[in-house]
Amino acid sequence: MLSQLELEFAQIKYRWRTHSELFGEDEKVALLNRCGGKVFALLQGLLVYDTLAAICRLCDPARSMGQENNSILNQYEKRKGDLSPSDIKEIDNLLPVLEGKMNNIRLLRNKVISHNDLGIAEYAIKLPDVTYGEVDEVIDLIKIILNKIFGVSGNYSSVTAFGPGANKLFNALKAGESP
Repeated sequence: MLSQLELEFAQIKYRWRTHSELFGEDEKVALLNRCGGKVFALLQGLLVYDTLAAICRLCDPARSMGQENNSILNQYEKRKGDLSPSDIKEIDNLLPVLEGKMNNIRLLRNKVISHNDLGIAEYAIKLPDVTYGEVDEVIDLIKIILNKIFGVSGNYSSVTAFGPGANKLFNALKAGESP
């Protein structure tokens, strides 16, 4: 049975997979833009921001303001005594890499997603870009770390679809464009 942290990560992977299925190919993006560009742009922004905020929560410190967080670091602290020395060494080597890859994502979350930073809003202070490739790298790193912490070899991806999915949407949009 998956822990709450693993379940949260599985949901992140599901949302990001949905985003990738919808917006991962130029042809599909062109179709979405023709059929409802503003609606799909809003959906894309919501999926990206929600994914980034959820990733940040997973990468939060073990504790904040005296309360435990449901985070990788908290679970690592709790399970460290049950891990092999080689797993501990590997996790200890991966955590700084993850932290480095989280810098731009965390900055975006702190300045735009979770807060309305005045300097960003009024003075158009430029934030670093976060690429989809960076999000993919962070997700892959989190998967490796969680597998080590929980002693599993899972992918944390759903094996079944939760409904018709993106392909049915694309087929309906294509059919709607046909004369």
